[in-house]
Amino acid sequence: GRMEEVSEEDRVLFVERYRGSRSLCRILKPPLLNILPYIPDPSKTLVALDFDYTITFKGGIRGGEDTKMALQQLKDEGAELIIITAQKTRIEVVKNLMNELVELGLQDIFGCPVWDNTSLLEYVGSWGENDSLSFEQLWQKFVILFSTHSPRYPIDVLRMGNSKVEITEAGLAYCLKPDDPTKGDWSSRSFIPLDTGICDVFEILESKLRNNRSEDDKDLFFLNLSEQDITNAMLHILDSCGTDAYFVEQFMGEAVKIHKIEDGVEIARYNQLLVSGYNKSEAIQMYIEQEQLSPELIVFVDDSSSNCFNMFAHFAEVDQDVITFWYPPIDGEKTNEAALYELYCDLFTRMCKINLEKDTEISQ
Repeated sequence: GRMEEVSEEDRVLFVERYRGSRSLCRILKPPLLNILPYIPDPSKTLVALDFDYTITFKGGIRGGEDTKMALQQLKDEGAELIIITAQKTRIEVVKNLMNELVELGLQDIFGCPVWDNTSLLEYVGSWGENDSLSFEQLWQKFVILFSTHSPRYPIDVLRMGNSKVEITEAGLAYCLKPDDPTKGDWSSRSFIPLDTGICDVFEILESKLRNNRSEDDKDLFFLNLSEQDITNAMLHILDSCGTDAYFVEQFMGEAVKIHKIEDGVEIARYNQLLVSGYNKSEAIQMYIEQEQLSPELIVFVDDSSSNCFNMFAHFAEVDQDVITFWYPPIDGEKTNEAALYELYCDLFTRMCKINLEKDTEISQ
């Protein structure tokens, strides 16, 4: 039935256009470990994986231990493993991704070593009871608790709305002003749990700040602090705790870089994690160039057929062996031959349609 959705002429056009290409597109039969037979020499292979619904599903690993075993085997055998997600190209998205990998136990596979921040929290705890702290110590402690218990970074407190921060039953609720006024309104409401101790610090700090406000003040929690104030204070505290330089960068948000490439495309990168919007082929190309790699084979896995077509089409124009795997969404996890045939028909139809849409866009 699906094959009838595109004409015979369009199917022929598609086949002829990509005949002889070294870029291939296939269906990946679950679980993820089924990519292993397609990778004869992992040490000469770049494996790029989507995140949501490819590596993860409902807070766990899609495919469970089999997937984890396959990823570990590829790493042990020398494969270059990266994650490319189509989320918004923002630094906090990368931090969230790093935290999710830690929760899944995949951080070492994808180059995200875990920082034990116990010494930092013990250091600020050694300052004494909150009501005995100076104003400077209070705001510094608040910034540290905010940064260690949220996906945000220290300087993000400067965007915290005064009228939008409060203590609730769930913890400290807050919203952030957009760093770029042209990109939307306040962030959605987020919470930092009560047991972090941040609410106790907030109550004392808020009363001190309130006494110095006027009705004309902008709706920001911190009015008289600058990025430099926060950066200097945090670096001094981290140095006092003997924090490794690698984790100082991670804590301050400097480890994640936003790269601007051709045509205004922005890609956020931290080690082997890339956030690229839908510019996944450009992200792979950037990673290869930055790492000075020459992979004999690139393997890409994604649950989105559109992403798969775009990757397939991009590398069809390049002298490079590539296998793009469409890893159908979780509700399509059927493995009998009839089901796989239907999926192949579905994939072929989708690719023909996308090809047709792209040709239409170009002609316009």
